[in-house]
Amino acid sequence: MHSSQKTTHYLSKQFFLTSVLTCLCAFGVQAQHGKITEGKDPFTKMNSFFRKSYAKTRQKLIEQHAPVIAFVNGGLLFVRKGAKPRWENITPALYTELKTVSHVPLALYVILGLEKEGILSTGKLQELKDFMGLMTAARKTLKKRSFVNTQQLQDQFTQIDLGLALADKCLRTNKLIHSELQEFLKKSQPLIQRNVLAAIAAQIDVAHTFTKEFYSTLDNQEKKQLMVLVSGPKAARKDHAITQYFAKALNVKGEGARILYTESVFSRKGVLNILGTFLLDTQVGISFFNDKWRMHRDLLSDAGRYYISTLSFEDFR
Repeated sequence: MHSSQKTTHYLSKQFFLTSVLTCLCAFGVQAQHGKITEGKDPFTKMNSFFRKSYAKTRQKLIEQHAPVIAFVNGGLLFVRKGAKPRWENITPALYTELKTVSHVPLALYVILGLEKEGILSTGKLQELKDFMGLMTAARKTLKKRSFVNTQQLQDQFTQIDLGLALADKCLRTNKLIHSELQEFLKKSQPLIQRNVLAAIAAQIDVAHTFTKEFYSTLDNQEKKQLMVLVSGPKAARKDHAITQYFAKALNVKGEGARILYTESVFSRKGVLNILGTFLLDTQVGISFFNDKWRMHRDLLSDAGRYYISTLSFEDFR
């Protein structure tokens, strides 16, 4: 069987329903000569109608499905049927302040790391001077911050002082010596590690308190249905600390049917819309393909995989 014949055979078997739907949609459209007037294309109108209907059904599913906990904007949003959604901040000042100091070596690396060894440009020297002023001002406020003990406070002084020393050396000599930058990063590493541990511990402790309180109010059925959404950037997706926390709390492996990671969606409404999309797409996958995960991957993926297998790639070898 030739490639084109195989493809036709595959499509007729695997996508019969999709083909029928497409034909039904096209049936109501008369053949037209020339361009379709913008804003009057029946295909566009039909697709817009679908999107509006999808959004309505998605919202209905969001309202029906509860309970839900969403990590968004540095806090936890608790949603339960019959109750007003409640958002609690789980990001204490200590978390932010520890991370801010840990950004000092990162900032200096960003400024200097890709520069050639030797004389620094006027622009780089001004950038260093500006950051040195910010470090000096921040250092003066350290004793007024949320640091919990003498050692933690001393670590912050040490980190900023290391940064000031490196910036000052570069400004006095107008030069960058890469071995000095590497020595600075080496000394900063244990300070960063201690700050990161203390920061996430502070956040998770607050999350643990609020989550236990909410969980204790749920009945057994609600506990089984509880879903969690974690909002965060792409880079942090794998092993996100809050995802790890809820995986432990719900006794699941991680992302899956009960924990969703909403990548780069940072509004409460946006996060809940992701939940609605997940719930609705699950139902569509079951109804159309008898596979609850089918719509959670690219609809074209199976067809793409098959069709690619029919092509020759000898020209690339």
